[in-house]
Amino acid sequence: MKSQNNYKAFEKITTASLGRRIVAIIYDLFPLFGIFMGVAMLIVMPAKIFFYGFDENWSSFNLPLQIILTATMIYALSSYFLYCWRKQGQTLGMKAWRIKLIQKNGQLADKDQCIKRLFFSLGSFLCFGIGYWSYFFSKDKNCLHDVLSETRVILLPKK
Repeated sequence: MKSQNNYKAFEKITTASLGRRIVAIIYDLFPLFGIFMGVAMLIVMPAKIFFYGFDENWSSFNLPLQIILTATMIYALSSYFLYCWRKQGQTLGMKAWRIKLIQKNGQLADKDQCIKRLFFSLGSFLCFGIGYWSYFFSKDKNCLHDVLSETRVILLPKK
């Protein structure tokens, strides 16, 4: 009997609006900025000092080091989303706007789905938001990266 109630409750859950999703992304810029600054302080600045000293005329790292540091920064920023989505289905911005990432069956997204969603959402964002525009043409009101990763972003009820 309890499983039937959970199924009925799951059917009543609504998909989060595009506006809530975009505002949650804007909210997530704040912790991302903190992560960016932390990586810069803990990795980039020590690397600068180690390789170039305290030279005031320093302009930039050589290309191989730039690639390594950029990859480290991308890894750190991506880890924020992957950890939050996998652990609780919500980033800080998503919590503030009461939206949550789940699988189509109602469970938290698995690791592979989170990775797919991260890459597809980044790609759709970089392509002038084409994945977000698909929200308006989807009967289920899902963005392209939701469909490709087989996930869903839902609106949680007020507490």
